[in-house]
Amino acid sequence: MTQFLPSQTLDIRQLREIFLLRNITLAGIIISILTAQYLLDIKLPVLSLYATSFLLVSFNAFVWVRIEKGNNPVSHSEFFSHLIIDTLFFAAFLFLSGGASNPFSLVFLIPVIISATVLPVTYTWALALLTIAIYSLFIFIYGTAHNMHSEHNSSFSLHIFGMWLGFTFGTLIVVFFVTRIGRLLRKNQDQLYQANEQALRDEQLVVLGTLAASTAHEINTPLATVSLLTQELLDGNHSDDENQKLQLLQSQIDRCTQALENLSTNAGDLSLRGGRSYPANQFIQELLDNWKHYSNISNFKVKVDGQLPAPWILVDDTLKHAMHNILDNAFEASPDNIEIHSDWDLDKVWIDIIDNGPGVDRTTLNKLGHTPISSKDDGMGLGLFIAYSVIRRFGGEVSMINRETGGSHTHIKLPVNMGLKNDR
Repeated sequence: MTQFLPSQTLDIRQLREIFLLRNITLAGIIISILTAQYLLDIKLPVLSLYATSFLLVSFNAFVWVRIEKGNNPVSHSEFFSHLIIDTLFFAAFLFLSGGASNPFSLVFLIPVIISATVLPVTYTWALALLTIAIYSLFIFIYGTAHNMHSEHNSSFSLHIFGMWLGFTFGTLIVVFFVTRIGRLLRKNQDQLYQANEQALRDEQLVVLGTLAASTAHEINTPLATVSLLTQELLDGNHSDDENQKLQLLQSQIDRCTQALENLSTNAGDLSLRGGRSYPANQFIQELLDNWKHYSNISNFKVKVDGQLPAPWILVDDTLKHAMHNILDNAFEASPDNIEIHSDWDLDKVWIDIIDNGPGVDRTTLNKLGHTPISSKDDGMGLGLFIAYSVIRRFGGEVSMINRETGGSHTHIKLPVNMGLKNDR
């Protein structure tokens, strides 16, 4: 499956862009130094300026190695550190070449604008305050030095104050408006990422639906034969233990037969057609009773915390099968100890399934619900993938984490549908 990078991290390409911009700025600074020194005959501390340029070139060489050899996403803090370093280098260049009176002092705004576009607002405000503080220091140092030798202190002081006020106000305006635009861009990026993920999941579900319909047709005949033979064995004389095992076998065959019928009928149908509304507590009780009957499970604890009357939720057979898959997965991991907790409010119904199994490795956790994956040698990995997709189709959410005390914790959230309670 193609992976799309969400906006919690930045792409390595964004670091490459700032690397390129830094090179262009460096070239402009060096050209400006040479022009001032040889064409305009302006006295500058060229050795200090060249030494600062060399340090920035060295840092950019380190960044180039990071870009070429590093495939990891760029964290917000790493990208912010690059902008801080750029700001400090620009400050050093301006300090050595006139401070706030340097016409290139507006270059200070470049890191702030970049931060406002791609980073969260906290980083941008921190960078903006640092920039304003450095610019204010330049105003104080160079303004004081000029006033000591100026005959028009009053008018020049007013001019200096105007420069400071204009820069500060411009920086704050950039932060306020550009961060809003950046936030909208990141929100659109997240929505695009989620839409792409959903489209890929839907495409896989369509393929699985087609395969399920044909597989159900192929399996139906041999399953009917097995059911007939099992019934004949039940009619014979056997010990109580053997009869109990045959009855369990027959119940599992009936469950498979029902599942195949549902596959044949509903495979590929991604709508909520045929859904009914149930009180949350009734749905949970019927779900657990049905799971207990078909899976022959008795050792699990149930805790219901929601207040009655319970809200109503939309349910169909696909949701029931999805919940069965998740419960089966917990039972396989911890057959002797499973806890099921449920709660609700006016908007959501929560179902927590807790087991004491070995837990799930981090790689598998990151892939759950996004691609078929199985930890069993003979498994196809479709159960949880389909279960997650079905719950999301109902507008719900599902996640799994490892518990600190061992085992895993699956958290399911389903939306309340109060307007459907009269459908029943």
